Amino acid sequence: MIPGKWSVERLLSFCQFDRMQDKKILKLKWRYLTMYELSNRDLDGIDIELGRYRTIANKIYLRRQELIHNKKHSTEDYTGGKGKTVYSPTEATIIRIEEDLTLRYLEGFKLIVDTLMENLIDTDLVIFKMRFLEAGVTWEDVAEKLNKTTRYINSRRKVIAKRFIELKGY
Repeated sequence: MIPGKWSVERLLSFCQFDRMQDKKILKLKWRYLTMYELSNRDLDGIDIELGRYRTIANKIYLRRQELIHNKKHSTEDYTGGKGKTVYSPTEATIIRIEEDLTLRYLEGFKLIVDTLMENLIDTDLVIFKMRFLEAGVTWEDVAEKLNKTTRYINSRRKVIAKRFIELKGY
């Protein structure tokens, strides 16, 4: 067995098979995916996703305002108990905010990225802030500003991406 590679027996012992339309689909368990090397396409997708963090506070604010001031939601949608009494408008607004899946997703994403930033080492945090909190900065610009090689920045980029994947639970 080559170091860092999986033998067929070991790979099959950590896999589960599902039958779907007479095909076997191989699904690796998550804890064994840490050896998986991220492709450039994976990294670009993660970059796009993390790039959304810069405007997440504004998106959360706008979504809350939309739910609070949206007139299409009437209080008739929220009737209570056997008496068919209508909740107060404040309660109806709170219920709309708590039940909104889009808002929950945005807040969850913000929490994941905040946790990621807390767990990064100082150099990775500087790289993260330069790339994702400043508009229009590329990885080459980050390498130039920090006076580091592009290879070093790409290795740190992979570390940041893997930690994000671990937190998100892909």
